[in-house]
Amino acid sequence: MTISFNNLGNYGHIGNQMFQYASLKGISKSNNTNFIIPPKENFGKYYKLNSNIDDCFELECERRITNFVPCIEKSFSFDRELMTSVNTDVDLQGYFQSEKYFLDIKEDIKKDFTFKQDILNPSLDFVSQYDELICLHIRRGDYVDNPNHPIPSLDSYYKVALSIIGKDLPVLVFSDDPSWCKMQDFFEDDRFLISENDPYLDLCLMSLCHYHIISNSSFSWWGSWLSDSKMTIAPKNWFGGQAISNNTSDLYCSNWIIL
Repeated sequence: MTISFNNLGNYGHIGNQMFQYASLKGISKSNNTNFIIPPKENFGKYYKLNSNIDDCFELECERRITNFVPCIEKSFSFDRELMTSVNTDVDLQGYFQSEKYFLDIKEDIKKDFTFKQDILNPSLDFVSQYDELICLHIRRGDYVDNPNHPIPSLDSYYKVALSIIGKDLPVLVFSDDPSWCKMQDFFEDDRFLISENDPYLDLCLMSLCHYHIISNSSFSWWGSWLSDSKMTIAPKNWFGGQAISNNTSDLYCSNWIIL
């Protein structure tokens, strides 16, 4: 018996792909079966990608497209039944955004998501200049005109989150719109360092920070998760618009502060 994920690489960018890969492996492990992901050339075949897991990590697993029966995600919430009820070859379809799918194999997943050396080494060199760092992520880009993904406020979310952390530490600001960040008075203090790297260096740097103020984005979700963050603050309004009814209780990690 085997579980595949034929559309991995066509359901979102690197953060979504990491959820899908980790959940696929966790579900397979829980059901005591094998797993398969698509060949590298299938990533982005039906979805315009700006990042993918193969550029970031060296994944060693079976890769091919299957003709298994589809197993579609029932809802946004964690599906406990899926962890023990698979009894035939299936192909997962969905987003599977909960660490509950892979928490039991956390160390395996962290090993799989070891950054390539050309990403890790310059990141380590940079953070070695600091004793501790705060990661602050602002997702704009496709969120600006999408009511399903509200952008947290600088004052009511990010400012308050910094006050909760309560440490006068350097803040690495990550965003898909660094030019916008540079124009904000909020970031004029010298403690704020605005990154202009590619997504892979940004994700690696996030994982090396010590405190995390994430946006409603799987990208910074993973930056925090990989870091074993001392404190993570996440926005309570993860979705809006037509997606506001999504139950996000299984999305947040148990030790996070929801603001």
